[in-house]
Amino acid sequence: MIKESSLINKEFISRLDAMYLEATGTASVNDKSSLSIVDAFPQFINENTIIEIGKFLSENDYISERLIKKEGELYESGVALFVFMAIKKKRNRLLADWPLLKTDLDPFASLLGISLNND
Repeated sequence: MIKESSLINKEFISRLDAMYLEATGTASVNDKSSLSIVDAFPQFINENTIIEIGKFLSENDYISERLIKKEGELYESGVALFVFMAIKKKRNRLLADWPLLKTDLDPFASLLGISLNND
């Protein structure tokens, strides 16, 4: 089961990387953080999420431009597309299960104009 889940997550990351390449014209740079993020959200790892991210990028085309200009580990990864969509549409779940430092989310939220405070 763990191996199957790992393969599914790697395929999901591969799909995100292809979307990232299409959106930015540059290849995604992945590291252990990408897999950690995807592993933390098994409930979102499916074809519907890929479709939702595609629609989200179409509706928010400025994100592609910002990804091209920004530097930073998470911004250079296809998983960044998932993070943007999750902040916008699944903020509470993202905050509850985020596996890295919460401050890593700040640049994403700032770009979207969304507060991550639960106040």
